[in-house]
Amino acid sequence: MGPHHSTRIFNTTTTAYNAPSSLSCFLWNRLMVPARRTLRFIAVFVLLLCAAESLLSIAVYLGYNGGTYLQRVNVHKNGSLSFAEFRRVVARPRDVGDDDIRTLVGHRGDDVVGGFDDVRTSTPRRVEDREKLPPCPLVPPGLEGLVKLNLKPPPSFGDLENQFSMLQPGGRYQPPDCRPKQKLAIIIPYRERRVHLKMFLRNMHPLLQRQQLDYTVFVVELEQGIDFNRALLFNIGFKEAMKLNNYTCFIFHDVDLLPEDDRNLYRCSDLPRHMSVAVDRMKYKLPYNQIFGGVTAIPRELFEAVNGFSNMYFGWGGEDDDMFRRIRSRGLNIVRFTADVARYKSMGHAKAEKNPIRLKLLHQGPKRFPTDGLNSLNYTLLSQQLKRLYTWVYVSVDQKAILAAADFNPTEPQIKRKKPLIS
Repeated sequence: MGPHHSTRIFNTTTTAYNAPSSLSCFLWNRLMVPARRTLRFIAVFVLLLCAAESLLSIAVYLGYNGGTYLQRVNVHKNGSLSFAEFRRVVARPRDVGDDDIRTLVGHRGDDVVGGFDDVRTSTPRRVEDREKLPPCPLVPPGLEGLVKLNLKPPPSFGDLENQFSMLQPGGRYQPPDCRPKQKLAIIIPYRERRVHLKMFLRNMHPLLQRQQLDYTVFVVELEQGIDFNRALLFNIGFKEAMKLNNYTCFIFHDVDLLPEDDRNLYRCSDLPRHMSVAVDRMKYKLPYNQIFGGVTAIPRELFEAVNGFSNMYFGWGGEDDDMFRRIRSRGLNIVRFTADVARYKSMGHAKAEKNPIRLKLLHQGPKRFPTDGLNSLNYTLLSQQLKRLYTWVYVSVDQKAILAAADFNPTEPQIKRKKPLIS
């Protein structure tokens, strides 16, 4: 085979190969290049969307609110920060406000003002004098961490009054050397728990004073002959407290629960806080992620925004789940400290009778949120006394009239559930 013949075959092969190649290039340029540009645009858009979602998720998870990092509860997941992780987050260098909530182990810092040793010799200052005081430090200097509760048989109320002679009438306390940013009202629904109340007051007043709080304790009692209604008494306590002072933070507190760690600060953040995360009778575990009972901290504006608690839960159970759903209906989450700090001791007591219609009330709740609560509260104030250890509020209500507003369908079946309903 000569060289010319070889060249001819090569050229022929090249020509035959170039023909479909040109067609492919033509189709590629006409069809695939625009498609690639579209795909590239979609890919960039998806990446940007994912990045934005990731940043939002991080912000929500850390619960960054005005400089405050807290564990934000996700109603669909059960993940939580350990206290060590929580401590690292809140210890990051940043600008902080006086009402930020931090619980740093062993941290006293350089912004310490006063101390617990000054408490028992303090006398109330005039308002104009208090305005000149420096703000209370972010981290109170007298915190002890785990505290040893005094669970011995309590003394008489008279002995307790002598022990806490620094209190102002009505169970109010103001730190002598600094000015707290929040005014705190602690609302306790009460019925026939005299021993528990004395043990509560004996342990709580020292703890609250170590935290350098401007606080008042309210004990709200319902007249005998009416079924106990915890949530209703919370609403009444809120109303009566606001008549006496411009409180900005409300702690709704069962009388039989005592905090075991004073780093569990009795303050409000800008979201509702479930404080009694780990209770001894529940083996220091959270029973379910949507629980919002025991001890809770809610800022005044938010409590008013959700219309307070329901007034209809006479007897035991349901009112805390109802409040959780009210909060969620406003698009809000709750916050918690970790279980090794938010620990509580439960003082034993006989179980209350369960509310037989609590599940119906809970099921019907969302349509009643706008009309059942603070704006429908109707009660008679029988007595109010500013005692040394607390403000006593004694009230009566018309139970039948309150329940008549529920307007149940008699044929509606009871709802069976193994865990609390969530919205």
